[in-house]
Amino acid sequence: MKRSLMSFNQTPLMVSSRSRCFVPHFWFLTESTELQCESKCVFGISDRPPGLPTSPHQINAFFKNCNYMVISAPRDRYYWFLFTEVEKVYGKNIAKYTKDDELKLAEEHYKDQLTETVTFEDLYARRTQTTLVSLEDHVFPRWHYRRILTIGDAAHKVRSITILGKYNLSDQAK
Repeated sequence: MKRSLMSFNQTPLMVSSRSRCFVPHFWFLTESTELQCESKCVFGISDRPPGLPTSPHQINAFFKNCNYMVISAPRDRYYWFLFTEVEKVYGKNIAKYTKDDELKLAEEHYKDQLTETVTFEDLYARRTQTTLVSLEDHVFPRWHYRRILTIGDAAHKVRSITILGKYNLSDQAK
C-alpha cells in the first residue's frame, strides 16, 4: 500500500508500508505519461538449429528494418533477440502485445538470413520460450535525492545497439 505524505521540507513523499522506505513522489507522478517507446523486441530461447555451432558463439545481424542478437547458451540452446522499430508513442499508447502479434512479426522476418545456412525461421521454429514486448524508456529530470544517486544504466535509457557493443567489448577484454 502506498500513500502520500508531506515531509518536513514540504516535498510530497510516497511511503511503501512494506519497505518502510520514503521515496520522493516526482519519480512516480509523470511516469505513465512521459514513458516513451520507439522499438519492440521478441526475446526467445531456442534449441540449437542445424547449421549453428555447439561451441560458444554470438551472431549480430543488422538489416534495414531490424537487428538480431543471437547468443549460444548452455544445454545446446540459443538466446536470441529480434529488435524492430515502431512509431514513437507515449504513456498509455504504448502497445501490449499478444502471441498472435508475436507470430505475425516473426513470420514477417522468417526469410532473414542470420548466417549463410540459418534463417530466422529456423531459429523460431525451434523456440522453447518467447515473448514480444515494447521497449519502453524514460529519462528522469532528476537522478538523485538526498544521499541516493542513480548512475549508469539505472540512470539513462539503454539502446539495443549499445548493449551489443558493450557486450562485445567486455567479451574481448576477458
